[in-house]
Amino acid sequence: MINGGLLRVLRQSGGALRMATSLPPKYEPPAATVGMVELDRRAFDHVARFPALLVPSSNVGRVLPHLKSCLLKLPRFRPVAQHDASRKAIVLCKSAEEMSESELGVLEREQLQLTEKEVTIGYENLTFQQVTSLILPQQMSLSGFSQVGHIAHLNLKQEVLPFKHVLAQVLLDKVPTVRTVINKTREIGQDSTFRNLPFEVLAGEHDTMVQMVEHGTKFHFDFAHVYWNSRLGDEHRRLVGKMRPGHVVYDPFAGVGPFAVPAANKGCRVLANDLNPHSVHWLRHNLRLNRVPDGRATVHNLDARQFILEHVAHDLTNNRRDGHEDEAAGCQQMTCHVPMNLPGSAHTFLECLLQLDTTHVLMMVHLYCFVHKEGPLEAIRQLVSAGLGRPIDESTFSQWEVHEVRNVSMSKNMYCVSFPLHSVRSCLPSADSPQPPQVKKAKLDVC
Repeated sequence: MINGGLLRVLRQSGGALRMATSLPPKYEPPAATVGMVELDRRAFDHVARFPALLVPSSNVGRVLPHLKSCLLKLPRFRPVAQHDASRKAIVLCKSAEEMSESELGVLEREQLQLTEKEVTIGYENLTFQQVTSLILPQQMSLSGFSQVGHIAHLNLKQEVLPFKHVLAQVLLDKVPTVRTVINKTREIGQDSTFRNLPFEVLAGEHDTMVQMVEHGTKFHFDFAHVYWNSRLGDEHRRLVGKMRPGHVVYDPFAGVGPFAVPAANKGCRVLANDLNPHSVHWLRHNLRLNRVPDGRATVHNLDARQFILEHVAHDLTNNRRDGHEDEAAGCQQMTCHVPMNLPGSAHTFLECLLQLDTTHVLMMVHLYCFVHKEGPLEAIRQLVSAGLGRPIDESTFSQWEVHEVRNVSMSKNMYCVSFPLHSVRSCLPSADSPQPPQVKKAKLDVC
């Protein structure tokens, strides 16, 4: 079974903004805005004439409720304004021919006559999508942006780079919660062992300290030194939803805690790890910030293999010795989860799990990966087979859950495959068994 992932709203999905952009009624795009590289807000002004009603000020409250669908609605525009000492003008988006019978009945009953009023539609009345569509040449489009706290993160195509500063200023103007606009300059992992995002600040404050809330969990971190992807918020909630009080979570690529912190908060015991010392610092901070009780979460700053082979193995041994009882299942079996959110290379760490003694343990592995959209299930099966060093037969694989997390590019999706570790222990390699496919080690890539 393959579950469809949910796409975010346009500004977070990476879809081209031009595709969904429509302009206000009667707005004719000024030629001066096309190709603009320095923001001139007045260049967007266009004067148009709209139907209007002149209504005695004392009667507006009686008339307005019946004409709501007729009002001209634009950002930062009030369709009702004082016209003279005794009357107010109500600006409409409909002519008499476009009004319903009930709306025309209001005009007749109140003895109101339609007239026209000049309205200047300007920069302040246009949305971010509308302004960017007016700036960029026709053959160009702007991919969406994602927002991390007060930071808006752009990922501009090469041909759009000459417009990067003007687009960043528009974004700063149009989204009140944004104070800093950045653009990715290179692929993640090219210049660092860690999953840091190489970026430049295009507009606003040079402040990368983020404070945000994701599904009720608070997070603080320095975006310049750790990895975070706001597009994965629903995925974090989905996976944590599978964890129950009393379960154990072994998180080898924990980052600042998008799985570890909410899991600990709901009563799981957590062993978390990350190679990046900055991530570890903020993970510990976020555990305290969310008032996770002492002793419920342990944090390490190690290579994932060392974490698994030493600390996870030691914890499993201790739980067998102590006769751990799974509170959720009410039996002599510990249930644990291993989220492996390093999609570019997490499969290369799977063989470490096979070295663990998981007697009386239900270990659920949640492996994230990138694969091409064509034939994803077979590609995932081959990737897992390569990581485990043994072929996974189709019958076994068909019992696993494969969840489509999100669209990454035109040809690539991100998936999460969840399976119990004991289901692969029977797939023992032998002299007669076909060898697992040789998958070229992926470059450090992240979602």
